[in-house]
Amino acid sequence: MKKLLIYIFLSSLVGCNEPEEWIGNGSGYSKYLVQNYVDGSYVLYGMLAEKPSTLYSMSGFQVLLEDPVYYQTPEQEGAQHTDDFLRIAERNHDTEYNNLKSLPWSDLTAFADNFTGIKVTSDKDWSAEYPAGTSLNDKMGVRYVSYAEYIENDYHSYSDLGKEILFLYNKPLSALQPGDLRVIEYTPSSAFVSIDSFILYFTSVPDNPGEVHTFTVEFTTSDGTVKTASITCTPEVDPALQ
Repeated sequence: MKKLLIYIFLSSLVGCNEPEEWIGNGSGYSKYLVQNYVDGSYVLYGMLAEKPSTLYSMSGFQVLLEDPVYYQTPEQEGAQHTDDFLRIAERNHDTEYNNLKSLPWSDLTAFADNFTGIKVTSDKDWSAEYPAGTSLNDKMGVRYVSYAEYIENDYHSYSDLGKEILFLYNKPLSALQPGDLRVIEYTPSSAFVSIDSFILYFTSVPDNPGEVHTFTVEFTTSDGTVKTASITCTPEVDPALQ
């Protein structure tokens, strides 16, 4: 499975000698790359198949949060839940950006949780080899945007090495490593799936392709908590996501 690349346009993120006032969603100085972390109950929104064969046909699902709570940088006027923000920023080592930010990088938002694992199961048999309740990670792909590598590279691009920053990842769900899902971009809208959306998608269909399944996704966070979300649909494959 190919890994997608996104270029970071750092030309708009110039350095400065003296800190400037943070001015919200425009541009300003910040010591943090990510300005918001969001927490809440996990929910899955189905992505319509390209050519749906049934009313419930979905090519995958977008990972979102119900009743989200935003932890905001104390640099923002009227910021809320700043203690939680500072705790998570410290955990993510995102405390020394110390630079100017301008659109579209001025208001980055990430999941409050980092994840060490994801498991997908169904209430129906996928095949004789994958009965109900069996992990279906071999049948799923995952696409997400992560800022962890950029932060851990001291907020520098790899341009000096002739490489690009890896922001957007697209891989088999079974290929995820425990350290992959950190500082994951949160895209709040369920009305559309953007390139930045955190999604799980089907890479094959079950032996009974028209059957309706209820899928349950278990998200294991870095502190060992397991959070779940479910969705009912008929799986189909969208070639554009592969």
